[in-house]
Amino acid sequence: MMKLLYVPALSIILICSVSSYSQLRNPSIRTIDFANFTYPYTVGLLLPPDKQRNFRLRGGSLPETKSAVGMSLGHVFYEDVTRDGSEEAIVYLDVYTNGSARPGCIYIYRMSNGRPQLLWAFDTGSRHYGGLRRVYADRGELVVELYGRAKVIGRALFANDGTLAQTPYPYAVTRTRYRWRVNRFSRVGKPEEFADPHPEKYGIPLFALKS
Repeated sequence: MMKLLYVPALSIILICSVSSYSQLRNPSIRTIDFANFTYPYTVGLLLPPDKQRNFRLRGGSLPETKSAVGMSLGHVFYEDVTRDGSEEAIVYLDVYTNGSARPGCIYIYRMSNGRPQLLWAFDTGSRHYGGLRRVYADRGELVVELYGRAKVIGRALFANDGTLAQTPYPYAVTRTRYRWRVNRFSRVGKPEEFADPHPEKYGIPLFALKS
């Protein structure tokens, strides 16, 4: 009788131990302090004479210098954009330039073997030149909304989309969907263009207004 009770109890202990070990080995992405973190420069941020490939935020910011733009942590939120049942971190950084432009950068990380793994990093434009409106998960897909027409990551975001001469400016938005496949995000379907239903919030990423 004692043996019959002992075996299930031992099984429970082993299961709990394996579960606890798994959690310790691969903790949640929420444990990462992205305000004090080293990021790789995106293509749009690398200056020709700059040989550095990474930059580090301290206290959520990086001061601007003569040879590098300033950066600050805009927002971090968590969504499952790979359909693996675990959250990924979507990090938005504000970029400060010497002019009036206010581009941004998006970094997407997941936990792998107890460490953050970068899945994708890309630049966004500024205002109607491909500025970020929203980035979020929908049905396991990554959705990126940029201001302007035909504004898609990987294209010339600062190109004239043919609407600048119109007054008042039509706050057009381009929405593009991406799906994680094997080891990269691939575009799904054709980008969708629509008029901004909330033009009064133009120029500010909508997730920033919710915080």
